[in-house]
Amino acid sequence: MISKVIENMQRNGRMIEKLACKRKLKLKNNPTKTESIIRTFLLKNQIPHNFQKIIYTENRFFIVDFLIYMKPRLIIEIDGNSHIGKESYDKDRELRILDRKNFKKRKKGMFGFLRINNENVLNGKAIELLKKIYYKKFNKVSELSKTVY
Repeated sequence: MISKVIENMQRNGRMIEKLACKRKLKLKNNPTKTESIIRTFLLKNQIPHNFQKIIYTENRFFIVDFLIYMKPRLIIEIDGNSHIGKESYDKDRELRILDRKNFKKRKKGMFGFLRINNENVLNGKAIELLKKIYYKKFNKVSELSKTVY
């Protein structure tokens, strides 16, 4: 009996993983304009990140837009029109993700959660905010350029 339950759980786990990977691939291959803007910025500035990262919780999975490993570690969600009226769902999702042991405080540091709406990506405010958050990286670049001249 117990072995059947375990077998069913494993089968369900594999099905969920397949579904998650399929969904991630679809999102990754069809990024929104705003996701492309942020991703281009992160790639151009060599900020280590994952795009469309799957995060598993107790009984479900979530796919976040960006997971940045550079300190300060951030999970970034770009919120378009599909998020209007879903604030409580988004907050619950955020709490479930941050509750995962991978993202809680530990030696390497904890993750923060940053929500950016489409308008702030399109008008450039999101890029300016990310530059301020990762100012050390940009200050090192400017320091190097000063010493070369």
